[in-house]
Amino acid sequence: MNRYRSSFYDSIVEPEEKDITADDHFAKAIGFIEACLDPALRYNLLDIGFANTFFLDLMVERHRNISGFGCDISEIRIAGASREAGIQYQVVDFNDCSSAYPESFFDFIFAGEIIEHLENTDNLITECKTYLKSGGYIIITTPNIAAWYERILLLLGMMPLMSEVSYESRTFGKRMLYQLARKDESVPIGHLRLFTPAALRELCEYHGLEFVEHRGYYFHDFALNRWISGLYANLAQGIFMVFRKPAPL
Repeated sequence: MNRYRSSFYDSIVEPEEKDITADDHFAKAIGFIEACLDPALRYNLLDIGFANTFFLDLMVERHRNISGFGCDISEIRIAGASREAGIQYQVVDFNDCSSAYPESFFDFIFAGEIIEHLENTDNLITECKTYLKSGGYIIITTPNIAAWYERILLLLGMMPLMSEVSYESRTFGKRMLYQLARKDESVPIGHLRLFTPAALRELCEYHGLEFVEHRGYYFHDFALNRWISGLYANLAQGIFMVFRKPAPL
């Protein structure tokens, strides 16, 4: 594991506990999984790069037939994760891990806001495909570099808001925006790979996953952003995509 990468994510402050169903991408993930559940069956759910335990705690507490598993690159987050719901946690770096979980073990994998932090995105997809049961689902959410406002910034010659070119500051290439907003949000969050909807779909299909659905989501809650993200998935602030592991031929 890259120690610098691990220590960088150790330094990011974990958000305070909140109602995650108010977050659009979490709400969509919860809704998709719950629509698939059969009360008579048991399910294994993996949350990759969870940063906090809110999602797994809710799913396991709400559905007693779900067994929860969580992994993160940060040893500090893993050590501090609550074990009250019987969720199993372990340190995993999806840039270079191999066989971190058994083959064909999970019914659902949630990779929420993680793929943009990875150098080796191919490893994430191939490993998740291995861990999924036939017919199992992976839900991926990530910022959309082709979002409506990112297109405007590029036309103006600025870097996209969700992009970062340094581990020291997130403002390079768009400092004027932070000055106009009178904000000094210079601490980066480690975005390395940014996707358009087409790029994410093509990556996953290249590695043998079947496309299921694509929806937009928002994480800045104001009227114009909600409207565009809800009506025009390709222009939305975020990408919500679901893929299925096909049955063997």
